[in-house]
Amino acid sequence: MNKRIILTLTTAIAIFLMFIIAACAPNSGANPQPAPASAETDPQKLMIPRWFLSALTLDGQAVEIPAGQQQMTIQFETATQANGTGGCNSFGADYQASQDGKLTFGPIVTTEMACEGWMQLESAYYQALGKVQQFRVGEGKLTLSSSDGKTTLVFAMPPKWRTGKR
Repeated sequence: MNKRIILTLTTAIAIFLMFIIAACAPNSGANPQPAPASAETDPQKLMIPRWFLSALTLDGQAVEIPAGQQQMTIQFETATQANGTGGCNSFGADYQASQDGKLTFGPIVTTEMACEGWMQLESAYYQALGKVQQFRVGEGKLTLSSSDGKTTLVFAMPPKWRTGKR
């Protein structure tokens, strides 16, 4: 009878130890976790009140942005919706951003006002947004670019956000 109790206890302890070892084993990779975002590709960094366009290149051609009363902007309103101004018209679009710096916009919807002197520039802005595939945030700038790098939009952060005084 003593041997039977010892055998039962030994079996129970062995099974318990197998569960402990299995629980402590490293993950097999069946459900890998995404790599943490770097500071430059964290989608949360997009969401400041408003970014101001400072440089635009469309299909390898620099587009001049004249100084004027109305600035071209973008705001990442929520984790999936962006809006802004194209100099004359306002726009909105759904977007998807990922931890690895990928960013794409859905169809861009705009108001339809006609503003002399802005239409060509605004059209280039919306075309460039449609080609965006990636983003980087750093040093007070947001850079959006196509996968081939021929289309880039560089936005500046408002000064009060650069200094930390909000």
